[in-house]
Amino acid sequence: MAELASARYTFRVNRARPAGAAGTLFALSGVVLTTLVVAACGNAPSSEDTTGTRENTGAVASELTMIARSTAVARGQEWVAAKVPYCQAPNHQHDDDKACNSTCIRPDNVLWDPYRSDCSGFVSWSWGLPAPGRTTAELAPAVVDITHTIDPLTLMPGDAVNKPSDHTMLFVEWLTPGKRARFIEEPGCSNNPPYAHQVDSDVTIKGMTITVVENGITFSAIRFAAIVDDLPDAGGGNRDASAPVVHPDPNAGDAAPAHTELAAPAADDGGCATSPSRVGGASSGLSVVVASMLLVATRRRRKPTRR
Repeated sequence: MAELASARYTFRVNRARPAGAAGTLFALSGVVLTTLVVAACGNAPSSEDTTGTRENTGAVASELTMIARSTAVARGQEWVAAKVPYCQAPNHQHDDDKACNSTCIRPDNVLWDPYRSDCSGFVSWSWGLPAPGRTTAELAPAVVDITHTIDPLTLMPGDAVNKPSDHTMLFVEWLTPGKRARFIEEPGCSNNPPYAHQVDSDVTIKGMTITVVENGITFSAIRFAAIVDDLPDAGGGNRDASAPVVHPDPNAGDAAPAHTELAAPAADDGGCATSPSRVGGASSGLSVVVASMLLVATRRRRKPTRR
């Protein structure tokens, strides 16, 4: 049983270890390889857009729980299916919005009840943020501790659009890339309908802003720091994006280790854990180290016995 660990992953892979000098070599080469990969990740630049100040690293971001894009959208669609009504308060609490009832009354659900069911409370629920949820003024571009702005053309399922102190919507998918998109929103008590629903709308993109024609609001496109891409499973569906992919080595016997590929890391990694180009420069150094250890191990095994 071998255990690999990084800042985001801890997982185990079952594999047999060779005996004798080969076993020692195998163990040492694994340590060297892990060290080189970690070094490569630490120096890898981010591929994300970093317009404006980006501060979604360090203690705050490290405490976030990763969530797959499909999971964020599915959580949002739960409110759509239940037609969760708009409230600027948790369930059964006083609501200061004069367009709504003085007390928030909506279907009881132990998971949803602590959240506000306004636009930002809805996005907070979708991303798995703590209740009662952040406000639009606590998301990018106003606050960039756990979210940051992106090029609207790079919007992906589970991202969002936000206008601080106004409105936010969860992005579901492109219907026509760059021209028409699908969103989910909590619209407001005075809107029709006044509950969580899907919005298909034409959009116009200008620089780093996106205007949703359906409501006429110009937003910034934003991304949650802990959202990760879904990875396909063998059946053609999606699997948990935080799990590693383990591939048996088809060219070796039972004693050979499995080839292990890390799952997609959070956005600020730049995907270094799975990119061959990030560790390619280190692989030649690894070859020299492994060759040297092999030579030493072989010489030790051939040392003549004194009689």
